Amino acid sequence: MASALKGQEQRYKEAHVQTLFAQGDILMAEKKYLEAFNLYYDGYSYAKKNLDSCQLAPFTGQLAMIKYWQLQFRKAIPYFREALNASAYCKKQDDFEYSFMLPQRWLNTLAMCYQMAGKMDSALLYLREALVLVHHQKAYAHQNEVVIEAALGIVYGNLGDVYQSMGQNDSSRYYLSKCIRINDRSG
Repeated sequence: MASALKGQEQRYKEAHVQTLFAQGDILMAEKKYLEAFNLYYDGYSYAKKNLDSCQLAPFTGQLAMIKYWQLQFRKAIPYFREALNASAYCKKQDDFEYSFMLPQRWLNTLAMCYQMAGKMDSALLYLREALVLVHHQKAYAHQNEVVIEAALGIVYGNLGDVYQSMGQNDSSRYYLSKCIRINDRSG
C-alpha cells in the first residue's frame, strides 16, 4: 500500500494514514512498541493536519491504546479523551463502530487508565458514562444485541473491579454478579 500511495498521499489522505497505522500494527505485533508509536504518531500528526475530527478519532484512539499497552496509563488518558471528544462530532452516528464500538472501548479503557493511576472517582465517572452509552444503544440497536450485551458485561466487570479496589465489597459483588450473569451462558 505504501508503494501504491507513493506521491499520492495528498490525494488519498485517509488511505495514507491507514497505511502508516498498518505499518505500526506490524511493529506492534513484533513488540517494537517505540517504533510502532513513532509511526502511529506520524500518521496521527498527518491526520490532524489533513483529516476532519471524525476521521482522526480512530487514529487518536489507537495512540491511546499503544500507551495503554505500554502501561503508560497517565500518558494514554489525554489521547483517549481527545478520541472521545472527536468522535462526539462524527456525522457517522448511524455507523455502529463510530457511534458505539469505538467510544465504548475508549470509555472502558480510559476508566481502567484512571484506575491504574489511582483515580477511582474518575474511573467510576467514565464507567458510568460507558454504562449510559450501552443502555442507550441497547434501546435502539436490536441487530447487535449480543455485542451490546457483551459490552454491558465488560462495564459491569470493570465497575466491580474498581469498587473492589476501593474496598467497597458490596458494590463490587453486585456488579461482578451482574457480569457473571451475562457471561456465564453460551454465546
